[in-house]
Amino acid sequence: ILAYWFLDFYGGVSLSLAENMKGHNFGEIWQPLFNFGLGKQFSSVWTTRLTLGYQRQKGWASKEAIAASTLLGKGDYSFQMASLYFDELMSFTNIFCPYNELRRLDVQMLLGVGMNYSFGFDDKVDRWTRYGYPVDDSDHINVAFRTGLLIMYKLGETVDLSLQGTY
Repeated sequence: ILAYWFLDFYGGVSLSLAENMKGHNFGEIWQPLFNFGLGKQFSSVWTTRLTLGYQRQKGWASKEAIAASTLLGKGDYSFQMASLYFDELMSFTNIFCPYNELRRLDVQMLLGVGMNYSFGFDDKVDRWTRYGYPVDDSDHINVAFRTGLLIMYKLGETVDLSLQGTY
């Protein structure tokens, strides 16, 4: 039975699904993210991981509000988010194919639960509120769920390159 601890360090981009994102420039919505994870693989199929992350986010005023008031400018504002997730990962590769220690590619399903803490809203959000466009810029802690796929490619005995997509 495989049973070992591991560390994850990864960076990437996040696409915010915050308010009023529809119809805005796709390239401006993407924001950087960084994560650190600690996990334990209990078998060739089942892994548990705890991740701590940081990412920037973008929000937008509605298109109608931007058209009605030049005070909103392009209507975008930035904030930051810290996250803590507890994930369970299940290897599709090792479920459907016989286990092979030399296999380099592994596809895993991810299910997680955690918390997101949003903070550090732009100063412009205060001005918008004074002019009648309400944005709640107070710090928030929200319970969050996520699911996705993790594709890992073994580069060596101790290093994997992975691509993770979560929703």
